[in-house]
This record gives sequence, C-alpha cells and structure tokens, in this order.
Amino acid sequence: MDTRPQEGFGVTHVEQVVVYDWKSGWQELNRRNDDVTDGLILIRRKGRDTGDIVFVQIKCGAGYRQDTSKRPDSVCVNVGSSYILKHRPRWDAVPGPMVMIYIDPSKRSSPDAFWTDLRDPGSFSQDNQQVILFPKRQRFGIHSKGDVAALCRNTSVDRVLPLVQAKREDINYAALSAKAKDAARKFYLEWRNGPESRRMNPALGSIEVSRVGWRHMNRKGRKAERILSSWGLLGVAKRIVQEVSSFQRLGRQQSQLRTDGSRHILDYLALRARVSFPHRTESVVQVVLQRKRTIAPSGDVSIRHWFYSVYELRRGSARGY
Repeated sequence: MDTRPQEGFGVTHVEQVVVYDWKSGWQELNRRNDDVTDGLILIRRKGRDTGDIVFVQIKCGAGYRQDTSKRPDSVCVNVGSSYILKHRPRWDAVPGPMVMIYIDPSKRSSPDAFWTDLRDPGSFSQDNQQVILFPKRQRFGIHSKGDVAALCRNTSVDRVLPLVQAKREDINYAALSAKAKDAARKFYLEWRNGPESRRMNPALGSIEVSRVGWRHMNRKGRKAERILSSWGLLGVAKRIVQEVSSFQRLGRQQSQLRTDGSRHILDYLALRARVSFPHRTESVVQVVLQRKRTIAPSGDVSIRHWFYSVYELRRGSARGY
C-alpha cells in the first residue's frame, strides 16, 4: 500500500498549524523516511525568532490508532515494539526537544491531531510495548504552541543545583609572585590545549575554550573587580564544565538566514552549581557558554559550544558577565 499520500497530508497539516496558527517557522526534511525527524519547528514570538527549535516526527493514519478502555485519557498509537526499541535512543539523542505528532485523517477537513513528548517516559506504555501514548488533553492546534514551546525552556533544568566540591588546586593556580593576568592566561591556555576530556560536558559534549571567552571576560569597559573574579574562578569553571549536566538557556539569541539557505542561531547557555570552597563560604557560580546552531537546507543541525564567562551569580548584579 502506498502510504505517501497520507504522509503528505500529515506533513501539510503540521505545517499549516505551525506557520499559519502559531506564526512560527517550519522546516521539512528533504527525505521523508523513518530517520527520527520529519521536520523542525522554529518557534517565533511577535514575528521574531526566539532561537528555540523543536524536533518533530509525524505519524498519520487511522490504522495507527488503537484506543482502549484501560486508558480512557490517552490516544494509543501502535507503531510496533521494534520501531520504538530502535528509535527511542535516537529520539533521546537529538539536540533539543523531540515530539511526535499524530494525525487521524478520518475527518479530512478538521482532522484530530495530538502531540506527545518523546523524552517523557510517560509517553510509553509499560504493559503494551507497541504503543505510544498521546494525552487527549494535548491536542495539536492553535492553542498548543505555548505547551510545546515550554519544552525548550525546560530542557535539562534541575530543580536543585548540583554541588561541586572545589579543591585547593582548583583555586591556587596563581602563584603569589606572578601577575594575576599572566597566571590566569597560563591556566586558560593549559585548559584549552590539554586533553579534550577536561573540556567535555556530560550533556553538551565538547566545549571549545578559545579566544572567544578570554576576550569577552577581559573586554574593554568591564569592571576590574569582575575581571579579577572571573580569573580566580577559572579552575571552578573547568570543574563545572566537566561535572554539571543541567543547563538552561539565557535570554539573548540571534537568528540569521544565510545566502546558502542555512540558518545560524546564536544563543547562550548557563551551567550553574553551588560551589563549596576550601577557603570561604559556599556560593552559586554560573558558567556561560555561547552556542551556535547551524541548520542546513537539508534539515541537518550542527552545534558548537564555546566557554564564554564565569562569575558568582548572587554577588552583586549579574549584568555584564
């Protein structure tokens, strides 16, 4: 049976909701297959790109739907146990929220459509390994934009900050006889040029330690006390990069459409931890990373992260990091 017509109907319906109802961007992948993602939602607010990206897989067809009285609050979509077993690690690996949208095309003019978060364990049945569960309250339509967009804000954010136990070697890398800037620069270069494992984050992967961060921390106009504080926290920053997997997106982002059809999205992420110092009281330290996501015309996404800054979050204003 040729399923392409109903697959096309499903993609068209999703695109119409995203573009016309949500006033956001939709980028369909060139190849329609089962390789995890059928398209990307580019969330916009008031006509401007926010930098938030939602990865989407689409299922369309009345034959998938197998609702049962045991789950009256859910739409049960049977995709097969082998399909879930194969794809679930892939869904978990995409660099952002991953949702599945199911369209029941029985009513062509106003089809039933639902969405579910494929990162949520509750989307998978424990007693039926063949189905994916779509809460009936999660209808996909004009009013679901806020709930889907919220998945971007909640990515990898922990309610309780992790604790990093700083050691003396994380603090005492500046000899008393050396100039503070020279000592900080030496440490920074050793971090940049040392083993990659020292720049590897458990959630984001490799973090580039380059001139981007050094120039930003030492930029003209930044207060001297803030620069000195950042120098003294570089050892703690290295520990946070290596140990803290929870992160959150900070408020600034830029989106640019390139002449080759690719899109660059630049934003900033925060790794935050309570740090127990060996020589003074505990405080909250934030490491800022710069992130650039490039979306190719094919839909492929490449991501790079740079160390950008480090400071104590609740000592004075956080502005000017």
